Amino acid sequence: MVPGPDESTRVCLPLKTPRRRYGALWVDAPETSWHNPRFADDLNTLSNQAAISLERSILLAETRKQAAQLESAYRKLELTYDQTLAALSSALDARDRETEGHSLRVSHVACALGRRLGMNDEQAKVMERGALLHDIGKIGVSDAVLLKPGKLNDEEWEFMRQHPDIGSHIIEGIPFLQEAMPVIRFHHERWDGSGYPMGLKENAIPLMARIFGVVDVFDALTSNRPYRTPMTMDEAVAYLETQAGSAFDPFIVTEFSKMARDGTLANLT
Repeated sequence: MVPGPDESTRVCLPLKTPRRRYGALWVDAPETSWHNPRFADDLNTLSNQAAISLERSILLAETRKQAAQLESAYRKLELTYDQTLAALSSALDARDRETEGHSLRVSHVACALGRRLGMNDEQAKVMERGALLHDIGKIGVSDAVLLKPGKLNDEEWEFMRQHPDIGSHIIEGIPFLQEAMPVIRFHHERWDGSGYPMGLKENAIPLMARIFGVVDVFDALTSNRPYRTPMTMDEAVAYLETQAGSAFDPFIVTEFSKMARDGTLANLT
C-alpha cells in the first residue's frame, strides 16, 4: 500500500493461486474507503477471482496447444503406419508378379464402395488397412504352392485355404489393426456358405469382408493372368451379377454395378 494521487491510496494485490503466481493488481482507492472492512474484503475477492480467471484462460490455451500437438503427432504416427502397410503390401504383391499392384488397387475400390454403402472416414480407413493386408497370410504359404503355374492339387489347395487364418494370427497382436481383422480373415467367405475358412453364410459374414470379397474377385477377373486374358469391366460386372445371391451379397453387387455404370469405377481403376 503506497500513497496515490488526490488523497487516494494505491494498493497492490497479488494475483496468485495454489498452482502459481501470475502478477499483481494495482488499485487506486480513496483513503476513506479503508475504514470500511468490507471494502478490503471485496478487493481480496476481486484479486482472487481475477487470478482464478487468468489461470483458467492460461490452462485452456495450454490445453488447446497440447491437444493440437497430440493431434499432429497422432496424424504423423498414423501416416507412418499407413506408409508401412503400403510398403508391406507392395512387398507381398511383388512376391507374385501376377498380383503386383493388386492390394493397392483393391484398397482404393473397396474404400469407395464402402463409402457408397454408408461408411464414415474411420470405417473407410479400417477397410483400407484390411484391404492392403488381406493376403498377408500368404507369407505362410510356400512358393511351390503360391507360385505354381498350373492347377493346385487337393493338398496344395488345402494349404492355400489356410492363408486367411495365418493372416489373422499375424496381426492379432497389433492393436491398431484389430478392426481390420474381418477383411483379412473372412474375405473368402461366400454368401451361400461355400467359402472358407469357416463357411459363414449371408449376414454372418462381416460387412467389410462382404464388400471386399466383391472387389477382390472383380480385380482378379480384370487383371492379366498367364492362363487367361483379362475380362473387360463390363464382362466382370456381368459375371458378379450372375453370382449375386450365391457367392456375393446381392445388395453389394447392385451398388458395385452402379459404380461401374456411373463411371466411378473407371476413375478408380
